[in-house]
Formats: sequence, structure tokens, C-alpha cells
Amino acid sequence: MRLKMNPYTLSLKHTPTILVRMLDQIPAERFAERLQPDRFNLIEMVAHLADWEDIFLDRLRQTVERPGSTI
Repeated sequence: MRLKMNPYTLSLKHTPTILVRMLDQIPAERFAERLQPDRFNLIEMVAHLADWEDIFLDRLRQTVERPGSTI
């Protein structure tokens, strides 16, 4: 029997593939381009996601281990 996957879990599972597909559409020479002076460029955005990955994973584990808790 296959379990129905939660839409949030499904989206998290596919996030790396989606990010790669998106990044493949942008020429590498534009990765450091800043579209607005006070916003992240693409390199900084990806680094920010990587920095928060462990924190987000801990929060997700907490919600699984303690139902009713919030992220």
C-alpha cells in the first residue's frame, strides 16, 4: 500500500530539482547581478537557503515529534 504524500512534504522533496531547473535558465554571468540594491542576488539567495536548511529541518522534526507544535 502506498501512502499519500503530504503536499508540503512533496514540495520539499522536489525543491532541489526545481531550483536546478530554474538556475539552469539563468546564465552564470548573471548570478551576481543585483536586480534591486537592497535585495539578495542569486548567489546570496541560494546561500541563504543553504544556511537555513538545518534550522528548517530541526523545526520540521519538532512538528513531527510533537504534534500541535508550530514551525
